[in-house]
Order: sequence, then structure tokens, then C-alpha cells
Amino acid sequence: MDKVFPRYYKPVTGMDDPVVHTEHWDLAKEAFDEKKYKQAVLEVIRFVNSKALEGVDTSGEVDITGYQGSAQMNIHVDDDVFRVKAPFLKITDGTNKVALLRKIAEINFSAMSLAQIVRHDRRLCFEYEMPVALAQPNKVYDILWEVSVNADKYDDLLINHFGADFVMAPSKKELTPEESREVRWQIEQLFEDFRQIMDYFVRHRHEDYKWELSAITLLKFSNMPYVHGQLRTDLINEISQMFDSDISFDYRADRAARYVKKLMETPMEELFENIYHAPQFVSLRWRMTEDIIAERLKNYVQTVETNHQKERLMYQYYYLKIIFHKLIYDYNLEKDYLEAIQHTLVAVNGKDYEEAVPLLEELFYKMLNKKLKPQAKPKSKGGFFSRLFNG
Repeated sequence: MDKVFPRYYKPVTGMDDPVVHTEHWDLAKEAFDEKKYKQAVLEVIRFVNSKALEGVDTSGEVDITGYQGSAQMNIHVDDDVFRVKAPFLKITDGTNKVALLRKIAEINFSAMSLAQIVRHDRRLCFEYEMPVALAQPNKVYDILWEVSVNADKYDDLLINHFGADFVMAPSKKELTPEESREVRWQIEQLFEDFRQIMDYFVRHRHEDYKWELSAITLLKFSNMPYVHGQLRTDLINEISQMFDSDISFDYRADRAARYVKKLMETPMEELFENIYHAPQFVSLRWRMTEDIIAERLKNYVQTVETNHQKERLMYQYYYLKIIFHKLIYDYNLEKDYLEAIQHTLVAVNGKDYEEAVPLLEELFYKMLNKKLKPQAKPKSKGGFFSRLFNG
């Protein structure tokens, strides 16, 4: 059997992740340094969701509502106050109230560092309020991200374990028939690649690449933006275990491969119960800037250079592919970055290591050296706070 390589297919475009425009982050820092505090908050909101303020009069008090799964994100900004209130669950007659409130207290003291879950009669809301003069852009972003991530993380858990209920049904939209066919085909190809490549590894004594193949498979599946519900929760848990260096490498490799095989044995109809479009006010992925991505890639430079010098083409191939898939997994990438990664991953489909590795290396160094964009943006001089909270 000839060599086989993991292929990449660009996911179906959906409405799931908000589009990021990093120029709004620079504008937010500049406004804060110039003591234009309300404007700084509004630019952070535009950064996390470029459509959030479309058609909104921002000359006076600003009130907007967005949706994050089952949570309703109500945001208020004026010349004095920044406030977030996000109802997400309600207590019913069937709720184990004592156990639920204990769990809420645990979340407030452990998972939450800024916002808190507050009870209003039968409603549970994430809440945070502060003077706009204290609304440093990093802090505003962290509050919005923290509320979004934890609303997404804990709603199903609190419902399933303690009998709480949604304040409102999660906002979702089923895939169109054409989208469903394309997504089904992509999942089938993903599993077929794993099956064929693992068989090739076994017969050619490359089983030490089992972790790499499993990592690429799970990251590609999780990076499909329409994967939600328990399936996404399980994928996040498995990927977290897979990259936990405190756990034995062999154990992680075996566990990841077993989970991929479990997914392959799951009926497609069962997988599709967790595949749909769901709008997000704030991406659950981390924010990005050119500097953030470049700093991340610096962690890999030594290995990339060693692989190149020693002509470890197979290892370099899988190492760089994992880096790019993990960037998509971890960060809400700006369009230029996401499209460059997707273009390169598609371009190396079917190519042997000798042809694919130079293309992967080229993209790596472009992002490392912040030369991916066609032209550099003017740099803000910045004041004390933008230098203090660099990035």
C-alpha cells in the first residue's frame, strides 16, 4: 500500500463563531490610554463581535443583547458604568435546590475570577458591574469571555445533575440538507483517513505516530464549528487529556486512539444530534493578535529547526500540522490567519513529505515573523496601560 496522509477539508461556513477584527483591539487600548473609557469598552465589544453594535446609536447609553447558547447576554455601557447580566438557568419545582446552590457557590469560588452567578428568585444570572474608568480592555474581554465560556460549560451540567432548566431554549439552527450531506461526507473521510493511516502505521512499524494521528483527527473534528452539545464537551475533555504533559505519553496516545475508534463506531445519526449551527456572541476560543500568535510559535521554533536540520520530514510534517490545527482550536483567528492555514492544509493534501513540509514551514515562519498580512498595520505608540498590558 502506498503512503497515506491525513487530508483536510475546509468546514462548511456557518454562523457559529463571530468574526474577529484585531484593529478594534488596538483602538480599544488607544481609547483607554486617552481616558475615553466608554469608547474603549465599545471597541472591545466590536473586537469580540464585529456585528454587535451594527445599527446601534452609541452616542448615549448603550444597551445590547446577544445570545450565547442558552444564555442571554445583556450588556450596558454609559459614561460611568459597564455592566453585564446574563440569565441562563432557572430553578423549577423539580430542582434539587440545596445541591444546586452548593454547586453554584463552588463555581463562584473556583471557576469564576471576575463575574459571579447570582440568584434572583428562581433565575440564575452571570453578573458583573464596574466603573468604566476601571474597564481596561483586557479586563472587559476577560469578563465577556468568562461569562460566555462558563454559561456554555455549566448549563447542561446543572440541568442534568440538579434538575435546573433553561431560562430560554438554546438558540440553534439545523444544517441545510446540502450542508448535512457535506458534513457527513467530511466526517466519513476523517474516519476513513484514520483507519487507513493507522493500518499503514501498524504494517510499517510507525505506531509511535499514533498520538500525532489521533491529535490531528480529534482537532479536525472539534474545529468543525457546528459541533456542539455533549459531543463538543467530550471532545474538549479528550483533547485536554491528550495535551496534558503530566500524563504518560503512551497512556495519552492509547486513550486518544480508543476515543477516535469509539467515535467511528458511533452511529452517524447519534453524532448529528450534536451537529447544528449555534450563534455565539463571544467566541469560546481565545483572542488573537499577531503578537500573541508569534509568541505562541516561538515555543516550537527549536523543534522545527532541529527537524529541518536533521531532515526528519515525517515528524516535521505531523508536528507542523498539529501546530496549525491547534491554533484553529485555541484561537478565534482573524480571517487572514484562518484562511492562510486552511489554504496551506488543503494545498498539502496528497503530497508526500518532501513536497508538503516546505509549504508548512513557509507558513510557520510567516506567522512567526508577523509577515502573513499583505502590509503591516501602523503601530500605536500606546500609553502606560497599553504597555503594561501588552497585547
